[in-house]
Amino acid sequence: MKKYIILIIILTILLRIVLSSTFFFRSSIPVTIITVIDGDTFKVKDNKNNIYTIRIRDINTHEKKTPKGDYATTIAKQILPRHTKVTLLYSGIHIKFAYKDKYNRIIGDIVFQRKGVTYRYSIWACTVGIAYRY
Repeated sequence: MKKYIILIIILTILLRIVLSSTFFFRSSIPVTIITVIDGDTFKVKDNKNNIYTIRIRDINTHEKKTPKGDYATTIAKQILPRHTKVTLLYSGIHIKFAYKDKYNRIIGDIVFQRKGVTYRYSIWACTVGIAYRY
């Protein structure tokens, strides 16, 4: 009986790892923030000056021009101001083939550092209350 319980726990942990959003990110590139469009969308450029619009995966913020949406945008601009160097995580073998939404935005996440600590934007935004996971 104990063997089965341990086996179920191990399988549950493995399944959570496989199904977690981090599992789906296959590639990353260094990019620079150009602008914050809203709390979950950014414009970035790579080291070849290619510009990409990024939609943060698995989170949502309130729409712009609403009090909560304006607040989310302001907070995002404070934590990731223009010219901030970050890492873009995305699904695909190359940025040209990255998964995109119907608005042609790359679906991904942004990794940044503050005071020696590394953060993923999607987790950070939910933690500070400007976004929620869906």
